[in-house]
Amino acid sequence: MQAFDPTLATAAITPSGAVPSILYAPIFLLMVLLSVLFVAGCFVWLSSMHVRNRTEARPRHHRLLPSDEFDDSALPYTALINMPHHWIAVQGVTPEALVNALKLRNLNECTWTEGIESSGQERVFISPRIGNWTLIMGDGLPDPVNDVDACFHFLAHLSRELGHVQFFSANRALGYHAWAKLYQGDVVRAYAWAGQTIWNQGPMSSAELKLGFTCHDYLEDENLSWQEQQEISADNIELIPALCARWSIDPSAIDARKISPYPGLSGELG
Repeated sequence: MQAFDPTLATAAITPSGAVPSILYAPIFLLMVLLSVLFVAGCFVWLSSMHVRNRTEARPRHHRLLPSDEFDDSALPYTALINMPHHWIAVQGVTPEALVNALKLRNLNECTWTEGIESSGQERVFISPRIGNWTLIMGDGLPDPVNDVDACFHFLAHLSRELGHVQFFSANRALGYHAWAKLYQGDVVRAYAWAGQTIWNQGPMSSAELKLGFTCHDYLEDENLSWQEQQEISADNIELIPALCARWSIDPSAIDARKISPYPGLSGELG
């Protein structure tokens, strides 16, 4: 075993007792590194605060929410859209299946606002999925007021292709209204009123009965006065959102905080 050499213990000390300057270099480098890390951390913190303030300050419009705001509980409840005049709810299908069944042309991806504003006599808007439902909206959809047979055949074809299909129509100005539920091409329940009953098929559903709808049979409402007809019509239209909520989904109650961040589709009916 090598003997202890006391000179080694004092080799790092000069004859005057001072510590040589070479031992200060590691301490100095360590202090420089800590300073750089501190400054970098300050920059990161300031940048994150700036981004957060800009995010909180931007306006909350009816729009597709980016992923960082999806299901943001801090946002106030905002109804995404008003109740449209005509719409269809389809259960558990892909956008591709809807496009094929409707024979849509000239497709465009779009936001809710863009899709609804562009939907006219020939274009319709297919919403992103809302739970297990997809909505189709637009004035290009068949209106039983204009041709109840054409509306029936359109919905029956769609139901044969897609399965569970529901149709709703509400015109507050004229009091015309309609709803229908079809499954695999067969009408489960349908009712339409346009100054008189023009479609009444299938027994009233439990939801209609519980909500208190008034559904006259053919020619039954001819004995009512104009005022009585308008009052019944107005009451039925007010109940349609509740019927939608029980059957599928109420478009006027869609929470803008919880919609899919993906765009919808706008296209022309084939």
